[in-house]
Formats: sequence, structure tokens, C-alpha cells
Amino acid sequence: MFGRHKSSSSLEEEVREGAVHEKRRVLMEIGNSLSSRIYNAFFVKRQKSSTSIVDNTSVKPTMRSSIEDISTAEDLLCCNSPLDLRQENSSQSGSRDQTNKFSDGSYLEGGEYKEDVFRVLLNCEKRCLPEGSYVDDMKTTQPEISPNMRAILMDWLVEVAEEYKLSNETLHLACNYIDRFLSRCSVSKKNLQLLGVVCLLVASKYEEKYPPHVDEFVYITDNTYTKEEVLSMEVLVMKVLKFSFTAASSYQFASIFGSWGNLSEVVKSTSFFLCDLSLVDFSLVKYLPSDIAAAAVCLARLSCNECLWDDMLAELTRKRKEDILPCLLTLRRVWEDCAHSKLQAVRVKYHSPKYHYVSSRTPPTLDTNI
Repeated sequence: MFGRHKSSSSLEEEVREGAVHEKRRVLMEIGNSLSSRIYNAFFVKRQKSSTSIVDNTSVKPTMRSSIEDISTAEDLLCCNSPLDLRQENSSQSGSRDQTNKFSDGSYLEGGEYKEDVFRVLLNCEKRCLPEGSYVDDMKTTQPEISPNMRAILMDWLVEVAEEYKLSNETLHLACNYIDRFLSRCSVSKKNLQLLGVVCLLVASKYEEKYPPHVDEFVYITDNTYTKEEVLSMEVLVMKVLKFSFTAASSYQFASIFGSWGNLSEVVKSTSFFLCDLSLVDFSLVKYLPSDIAAAAVCLARLSCNECLWDDMLAELTRKRKEDILPCLLTLRRVWEDCAHSKLQAVRVKYHSPKYHYVSSRTPPTLDTNI
């Protein structure tokens, strides 16, 4: 049994030595198969917590399917290479690069900086992708983690982000951190939830004006981890990400396409819904965020009886229909499958007046000659 107060240096040393520790159970079990439990509250407004974190009666999001033994950071990693902070000091000061100038949503206005904004985002998305063969076959870097287990985690994070009223940008940023981390370091399945919570913590610090306190993230795991353990894990995440926290997301691109293209509110909400669905399904990790956003807008327009593709959309996205077709077909399949999935957090989120109840829409039929 490890101690409660480990420094990040001693923690990393134990990780490298392959120390074995006793497992700790969190929420439920994570397995390779989904449990039969489904959201009973689907299409029903969830009760929101208005009490302090010390009130045990307040509502906390819980895993809808099982995650097995996610323990503390001490036995988290089998890193592919040693971690070194010495080169990171210089990158720290520049981590909030040009993209973050537009984190307040001003980039949606376009104007004279429209082309500059879009160019920065296109460059950013290529720099901040998961590495190596992870995107094609998770097992090459994650022998204990399956795409299904990742989906359970992402689904839970959608619910946590809603509970704490975090922005869509924060949610997408956290999911980007998770995939980048998983592409670089092996993680045991008992530690997957800890990784998810810490990535959401880091993303909220980077993106939110008033991020939740670290105690809130300890609380959301039902106090399975101590504050010290979460903070130690935070250090490891930042080191593995090399203090590169800016990333372009499909949500950002979809927001730009919707605003600059003067798309209807229903089309925009549907495209956001599809971008959130893409977070959960591992088959979409290999596509660029801009491709996912373009495919989402195409499907959203088609579902509203608009044309799938036209010159306006080609100019708006700077893409050809042929380039995004594989992504579009995959995203439509994910949309079709989500109605029968046991992971319903995204559908619950978008079945609200704020998003025009778009999760109840059915995916459009694609022309065979597409």
C-alpha cells in the first residue's frame, strides 16, 4: 500500500522501477464489455447539485458502465521514454500561443483576421495529434486498454463537464490530452479514470475563467484519490504533454464553419452534437479535427434537408468532398449507432432546448453516388 504524500519525483522513480501496489476500486469496474445498465434518466432533466463538495447528499456523475480499479498515480505508467523537465521551461512561457488569443470566442467574428485565425488553427491541429500507431491500433501502446474502455471514460467526462458547467472547448481539450497521453505512455486500466480526471483538471485551468478547484475533481471520483495524488498525477501529465496545452478541436472548427457560413442554429447544434459523439468513438481519432468538423457540418445540413456539399462549404472548409468522405461515412455510422449504445451522455446533453433537441434527430440517408 503506497503512502498518501508522494512527491512527483519519488512517484516517477517508483513508476520507472515498476513498483507494484495494491489496487483501489473506483466507482464500478471497467471491463471490456459494457454492463447492461443504461441511463434511466435519458430525456429527463438531470438534478443539479447546488450544495458544497462536503455535502455527501449532492449529486455526482457516476460511471454508467464499469471501470475496473482505477488506482493512484504511483502505479500508473510504463512510459516509453524517460521524462525530463529540463527542456520544458522554455516552452512553458510560450504554451499559450496564438490560438489561445481567440479562446474567448472572438475568433468566430472573423473580420480582417479570418484567414490568420484559420491558418493558425490548421497548423495547430497537426502539431497536437496523438502519436505513432496508437490511432490505428490502440493495443500497440495500450495492452490493457480497449477502445470500449476509452469510450466509457469519454462518456463519463461529458457528464462531468456538464455537471460543472465546463465549456465544450474544455471538454474537447481534455479528450485531446487523454489521447496524446495514451499514445505516448502505457496506462493500466485501473488508472484510466485518474488520467481522465486530471486531463479535465488541466484543460479547465487552461481554458476556463473560473476553473473548478482541485478538491472538486477529487470529490467527483467519490474521494477515491487524495488531493496530493491528483496533483502528483497532474505533474506527470504535464511532463508527458511537454507543456504543450494548446490544441485545435473539431468543436472550434465547427463553430467557425457555423458562424462564418451563417448556418442555422439547428445545423450548428447538430454539428456540435456530432463533434461530441466523435470524442467517444475511437474510430474517429485518426481524422483531423477540421475533417471531423467539416463532415459534421455536411451531415447536419443534410439532416435539415439542405445540400450535402456546395461551393460555399468548399470555400468555408478549404476542403474537397472527396477528402472528407471516409470521415463522413464513419461519423454517420457513429451517429446511427449512438441510439442503441449504452453510453448516452452526449445524447442526454443535446436533448435540451439549448441545443434544439438535436440528439433526437435521425441520421440522413446518403446517396449511393456520393
